[in-house]
Amino acid sequence: MYMHAGHRERMRMKLLDDETKLTDIEVLEILLYDSIARRDTKPTAKLLLDAFINLKGVFSASPKLLMAISGVGQKVAEQLVTVGKIINRIQHDEELPKIHNFFKLQQFIQKRFTGYKKEKLEIFLINDESKVFCIHTIEEKNTENSVKTDFKEITKILSITAPESIILVHNHPSGNVQPSENDSICLQEICTLCQKQSIRVLDSIIVSEDKLYSYYHSQSFQIN
Repeated sequence: MYMHAGHRERMRMKLLDDETKLTDIEVLEILLYDSIARRDTKPTAKLLLDAFINLKGVFSASPKLLMAISGVGQKVAEQLVTVGKIINRIQHDEELPKIHNFFKLQQFIQKRFTGYKKEKLEIFLINDESKVFCIHTIEEKNTENSVKTDFKEITKILSITAPESIILVHNHPSGNVQPSENDSICLQEICTLCQKQSIRVLDSIIVSEDKLYSYYHSQSFQIN
């Protein structure tokens, strides 16, 4: 009987604190918590690594080979195969664009908003390597001509993610990408929020199906 219930919590905290301190066996042990509810998963993790040499081997193995290992049933095999499939897909994913290549960034934005008939605002979060690392949709309304900006939500997201800088992007389903007075007021409000957190606003972009407007490139607003 597995008696160390607190062990799993300690291992999860170790993972969240600094995953580099974990060995391959410990990483696999934590992953198996979801598929092995009431048993010590470390022996199974060790058997898997002994059999398949390393994590790549574990996640590349077929369900049949995995279930040949003691302690690995169908549920565990399904979990490991699923993770393996995800890893394989990640290797073929395109990287998010770097902001210094405006043409590629424009293509990415146009593709992301293509076919979207409702207005929405997104924040592109950028790290100190000028790379977009996450995109947050702030507000999405069921109308075709308005978006209500939730400044409290923006403040919360910026506090949690702590980006080096941001780019704001929203669409105009009408096709007219010229900024409205409300667009500029909202941009000013967000710039003020960012200044308080020492976050730079690099640009605010308005997009339609076939057009794009950049405050920065249009020199129509002083970006901080």
